Amino acid sequence: MLNPSPLATYLVALLLAVAAVIICGEARLFPAGYLTPLVHLGAWCIAGVFLLRSIGNFHTFGFFKSVAGTPFAYWDTRLYSPLCLVLAALAAVVAASRD
Repeated sequence: MLNPSPLATYLVALLLAVAAVIICGEARLFPAGYLTPLVHLGAWCIAGVFLLRSIGNFHTFGFFKSVAGTPFAYWDTRLYSPLCLVLAALAAVVAASRD
């Protein structure tokens, strides 16, 4: 189904690190300065991206996937999708605390 290259894996890791910095900035762990509105928007975007990932594409990943019986589908149902849902909720809580 999906066999990401090492470069794609590093890109995802970089994006997760950027998301962590944005959430930390939104949680006021460091001053965001003039980037505060951008950090706030980024926190809501992160919540949305993780929510969409947990819902999935209705075929290969997410809670509503149709493919089953593979090791990835097993772990996606039991670990990855619930984790993304929790991360979406937590990012929304952090973003909503600024409103």
